[in-house]
Amino acid sequence: MIEELVFNPKDHTYELNERKVVSVTNAINSIFPKRPWFNDYYADKGTALHLACHYYVKGILDESTIDNRIQSKFDGFKKFLSDFTLLKKSIQETEYKVFNKHYNFAGTIDLIIEKFNTPNFTLADIKSSYDPIVLIQLAGYYLCIKEYKIDQAVVIILNDNGTYNLKYITKRELILNSNLFLSCLSLNNFKTKNNI
Repeated sequence: MIEELVFNPKDHTYELNERKVVSVTNAINSIFPKRPWFNDYYADKGTALHLACHYYVKGILDESTIDNRIQSKFDGFKKFLSDFTLLKKSIQETEYKVFNKHYNFAGTIDLIIEKFNTPNFTLADIKSSYDPIVLIQLAGYYLCIKEYKIDQAVVIILNDNGTYNLKYITKRELILNSNLFLSCLSLNNFKTKNNI
């Protein structure tokens, strides 16, 4: 974890040593704006769900504090964890801040999952619904990871009925989608520099 990297949840930005750093999310959103239906209500629900999952993995969540609006999705996350424990996989990191020095961008990875009996890890992102833009997001995170040998990614889609679905992304797809992310980042930087 990068200690100097500070996240500001209000505008989804990062600072490194008091210098602004582009976030993976903002770079993508500058090219692919959020869906028209996505508003503060959904953003707050997503934040609450991510915090609940993070605190649950850390073993410090008081489950009686979970808002009813996210309870079923949180139940889906618990089912996911239970199933993955049976597969002998463990969570290595949660809410893991990363930074790419070369391209000057940062992000926060939801989970890094250790794969049993291999030196490899899975990059994981928690979502309430599936949007293909997550493929670009995960590729951005992949470009930041140096300390773990990532061989795949997975989108954990938490459903309203307490279940989950998984969408796996191969290492090859992560590498190919890295070019899409770098294009978003370059266009974002151009727009910012030229005040567009």
